[in-house]
Amino acid sequence: MIRKSPYVKGKDVTPFMLAKVEELTGGKSLDANIALVKHNAHVDADIAAKLAEEMRLII
Repeated sequence: MIRKSPYVKGKDVTPFMLAKVEELTGGKSLDANIALVKHNAHVDADIAAKLAEEMRLII
């Protein structure tokens, strides 16, 4: 169980939690997060391309 640490506060909480989850999952959570970031980048690129095309049609 992850207990609240008096030494981890503020902006350090998220990196601490991600490191702990990575440790507990044997690195699988890191692989999943990387895959999610890559997928989101592809979706963002598709949206940007469609928006750019729409803007060209308007102008």
